[in-house]
Amino acid sequence: MTRNPGSTADVHLILRASPNEHFREGDSILLGVRKGTGWCDGKYQVPSGHVEDEPAIDAVIREAEEETGVILTRDQVRFVHMMHRRSDGSSRVDFFFEAIRWGGTITNTEPDKCGGWEWHPMDKIPTDTIPYLAHAIGLIREGVAYSEWGWKPHSELTAELLRRMDEDQEVRRIPAGEWTHEATERLMAVDASNREALRHIIAGHGWPGISLVGKEGARAAWLIAQHADADPVFQGRARDLLASAVEAGDAEPQHLAYLTDRCLVGAGEPQLYGTQYGADGPRPVADPDQLDERRAAVSLGPHAEYDAQMRASRDNG
Repeated sequence: MTRNPGSTADVHLILRASPNEHFREGDSILLGVRKGTGWCDGKYQVPSGHVEDEPAIDAVIREAEEETGVILTRDQVRFVHMMHRRSDGSSRVDFFFEAIRWGGTITNTEPDKCGGWEWHPMDKIPTDTIPYLAHAIGLIREGVAYSEWGWKPHSELTAELLRRMDEDQEVRRIPAGEWTHEATERLMAVDASNREALRHIIAGHGWPGISLVGKEGARAAWLIAQHADADPVFQGRARDLLASAVEAGDAEPQHLAYLTDRCLVGAGEPQLYGTQYGADGPRPVADPDQLDERRAAVSLGPHAEYDAQMRASRDNG
């Protein structure tokens, strides 16, 4: 039997400025900008490094002191997450540890590799954080202990998303006069399957943006999230991930506008962009006098034109 080389192990420290054992909104974590390393320079990272001939917990304690001057003991460090990651053709296992108490003074001890350490809200980390790290931080906030990243080829992801978008649209093209109980069950089954597939893709790759799956693949991911009404918690998380992708230039702002409205309407709140309609017309809109201004900011046309299109579509349907 041919054996492949084993996985390389890395450690990452979530140094959290909080007296709370578990994450709470507003907690901050320590991040620094990489520089001069030749890999992900200019992006934010946490204190991290390779496991040498040592236990992972000792590696993170060592790296913390080498990179930040922070002194930790074993009882101050808690394991919070493991990611099995495929990167540049190799397999890596990332151990994430957390500490809320430490000794020493935080110092940029490696200025040739780091632009300096800064505190950032854990629920609003910079958009230029290393992608797999940003994904892991989000999972740690949710208490998820294990994830995978980068294992499925991007072309396969795109093909799967496009296939699922086609299924989504096919079932929704059934004319209203031909809608049956069986069609409703099929719609629910398609949406549930697509929702779980997108959840799995996000767990392994983060939000499937343009850089990962191309414009059409990104559109398919948004459409699946748009129709994930049966799971509003997941739909809201998808909206947050999409918002970060838009901020990073990796997704279309129009998609975020539609998904934002969908989440607001689902929560019984007024929408912002006027994209969601009921049987009698548009759902309630917040601050309607500013509607077209908000729409223009996300490259959507005047609402009157959209309204005419929606009413014509309804009349012809």
